[in-house]
Amino acid sequence: MATTIKHKPKGLYREHDYNRVFQYICRHKAEHDGNSPTVREIMWGCGISSTSVALYILRSLENDGRITMQGGSVTRTRSIQVVGGRWEAPAV
Repeated sequence: MATTIKHKPKGLYREHDYNRVFQYICRHKAEHDGNSPTVREIMWGCGISSTSVALYILRSLENDGRITMQGGSVTRTRSIQVVGGRWEAPAV
Protein backbone atom coordinates (compact mmCIF):
# COMPACT_ATOMS: atom_id res chain seq x y z
CA MET A 1 0.00 0.00 0.00
CA ALA A 2 3.03 2.27 -0.34
CA THR A 3 2.28 5.42 -2.27
CA THR A 4 4.21 8.54 -3.07
CA ILE A 5 3.67 11.48 -0.71
CA LYS A 6 2.68 14.51 -2.79
CA HIS A 7 3.06 17.30 -0.24
CA LYS A 8 6.46 16.44 1.23
CA PRO A 9 9.12 19.15 0.89
CA LYS A 10 12.14 17.70 -0.86
CA GLY A 11 14.93 16.48 1.36
CA LEU A 12 13.10 16.86 4.68
CA TYR A 13 12.12 13.28 5.54
CA ARG A 14 12.39 10.05 3.62
CA GLU A 15 9.27 8.64 2.01
CA HIS A 16 9.57 5.41 4.00
CA ASP A 17 9.18 7.49 7.21
CA TYR A 18 5.71 8.52 6.01
CA ASN A 19 4.81 4.98 4.97
CA ARG A 20 6.12 3.60 8.28
CA VAL A 21 3.89 6.01 10.25
CA PHE A 22 0.88 5.20 8.06
CA GLN A 23 1.43 1.45 8.48
CA TYR A 24 1.91 1.90 12.25
CA ILE A 25 -1.41 3.75 12.52
CA CYS A 26 -3.21 1.00 10.56
CA ARG A 27 -1.61 -1.76 12.63
CA HIS A 28 -2.34 0.03 15.94
CA LYS A 29 -5.99 0.55 15.03
CA ALA A 30 -6.34 -3.13 14.04
CA GLU A 31 -4.75 -4.31 17.30
CA HIS A 32 -6.61 -1.86 19.58
CA ASP A 33 -10.25 -2.18 18.50
CA GLY A 34 -10.09 0.78 16.11
CA ASN A 35 -8.51 3.19 18.61
CA SER A 36 -5.89 5.56 17.24
CA PRO A 37 -2.38 5.90 18.66
CA THR A 38 -1.18 9.04 20.44
CA VAL A 39 1.60 11.19 18.99
CA ARG A 40 4.04 9.74 21.53
CA GLU A 41 3.02 6.18 20.66
CA ILE A 42 3.63 6.99 17.00
CA MET A 43 6.97 8.56 17.89
CA TRP A 44 8.10 5.55 19.96
CA GLY A 45 6.64 2.94 17.63
CA CYS A 46 8.29 4.39 14.53
CA GLY A 47 11.61 5.45 16.02
CA ILE A 48 10.93 9.15 15.42
CA SER A 49 13.13 11.59 17.31
CA SER A 50 10.48 14.05 18.55
CA THR A 51 6.76 14.73 18.75
CA SER A 52 7.16 17.70 16.39
CA VAL A 53 8.52 15.39 13.66
CA ALA A 54 5.66 12.94 14.27
CA LEU A 55 3.13 15.81 14.05
CA TYR A 56 4.75 17.07 10.84
CA ILE A 57 4.42 13.62 9.27
CA LEU A 58 0.78 13.37 10.45
CA ARG A 59 0.01 16.73 8.86
CA SER A 60 1.65 15.57 5.62
CA LEU A 61 -0.37 12.34 5.64
CA GLU A 62 -3.53 14.38 6.20
CA ASN A 63 -2.64 16.83 3.42
CA ASP A 64 -2.02 13.87 1.12
CA GLY A 65 -5.48 12.49 1.90
CA ARG A 66 -4.30 9.26 3.53
CA ILE A 67 -5.66 10.11 7.00
CA THR A 68 -8.11 12.59 8.49
CA MET A 69 -8.27 14.07 11.96
CA GLN A 70 -11.71 14.52 13.47
CA GLY A 71 -12.08 18.11 14.55
CA GLY A 72 -9.17 19.02 12.26
CA SER A 73 -6.64 18.92 15.06
CA VAL A 74 -3.44 16.91 14.74
CA THR A 75 -2.94 17.23 18.49
CA ARG A 76 -6.07 15.10 19.00
CA THR A 77 -4.41 11.99 17.64
CA ARG A 78 -6.90 9.59 19.19
CA SER A 79 -9.19 10.82 16.41
CA ILE A 80 -7.10 9.66 13.42
CA GLN A 81 -9.18 8.07 10.68
CA VAL A 82 -7.58 6.11 7.84
CA VAL A 83 -9.19 7.22 4.58
CA GLY A 84 -10.98 4.22 3.10
CA GLY A 85 -10.37 2.20 6.28
CA ARG A 86 -13.11 0.51 8.23
CA TRP A 87 -13.16 -1.10 11.62
CA GLU A 88 -15.77 -3.68 12.52
CA ALA A 89 -16.57 -4.96 15.97
CA PRO A 90 -15.58 -8.59 16.51
CA ALA A 91 -18.39 -11.12 16.33
CA VAL A 92 -19.76 -12.03 19.73
